[in-house]
Amino acid sequence: MPVIKTLILSTAHINPAANTPAYLNDDPFVTEREGGWLVNVDLYQVLMWDNDEAMENLEAILKHAMKLQCGYVILDMDADEEPGLPVYDWSEQEDWNCAPIDDL
Repeated sequence: MPVIKTLILSTAHINPAANTPAYLNDDPFVTEREGGWLVNVDLYQVLMWDNDEAMENLEAILKHAMKLQCGYVILDMDADEEPGLPVYDWSEQEDWNCAPIDDL
């Protein structure tokens, strides 16, 4: 039975100022979930967003997942931050309405 490794990271690694969340919500390789997103690492192969800053932000996460041989990344508001990846402040995001992963 095949098993696909999944990297679980904090949503703090997503830059809300780069409008990355909006791009995640509109991408077919991404599933929005309460508390964050489930991202197919194959998205890295087809990144064609028109926002360079949003692409660069997600690209660092996907490259890290590929280095660890993970097929998916779960970005969750309650997950740990990964040393070496950029961290952003979400405290001013008024529209962030999510439940923690434990509540799913």
